[in-house]
Amino acid sequence: MKLVETKWYGQLIQISDHILLGILWVVVSLPLVTVVPATTGVFTALNKWKNGESGHVCYSFLQGFKRKFFLQLVMSVVTIISYFAMNLILQESAIWLVICGYVTMLVFTMFLLSWCSSLAQNDALSRKELFQESTLWVLTNFLKNLVCCGILLIFLVLVFMFPPIIFVLSGGVWWLINQLVGNNNRKGVWQ
Repeated sequence: MKLVETKWYGQLIQISDHILLGILWVVVSLPLVTVVPATTGVFTALNKWKNGESGHVCYSFLQGFKRKFFLQLVMSVVTIISYFAMNLILQESAIWLVICGYVTMLVFTMFLLSWCSSLAQNDALSRKELFQESTLWVLTNFLKNLVCCGILLIFLVLVFMFPPIIFVLSGGVWWLINQLVGNNNRKGVWQ
């Protein structure tokens, strides 16, 4: 029996694909304006792997990256502006303003994760349907989305403590978030 034919080798290749996908996400999202398209690219690659296609990490990622690219760039700019504005608001000393800022950032992050997952699953959605589906997904699956944001927060803390960990764990973190947010039975809320 050759090493290539073993189950262990297949799992090793799958782990290396996830690490490569995570590194690709880190490199492509370095200019902050491409964070949302890069996240959609990750969800697209993970959905293709879930449906039985394997390999072709770069091709699957770039295929999702260019989906509705200009709309996603607008979402990235809105994200950067809103997080920057929330950071300025959080500089204030009023406790109710700080709590409102954190809740707003949390809900907006949930919306972005749902947006990217919906766009990765169905490219044919119009902007209005994409917005409606993402908003309804945040409201109906609040606990799942809250867990995803908690995973992202833990990942960010680990990255700030030891930055090279981003290359090793980012693929696994996106896989875990895709398992929570991406649901194959989710055909569309409005259908």
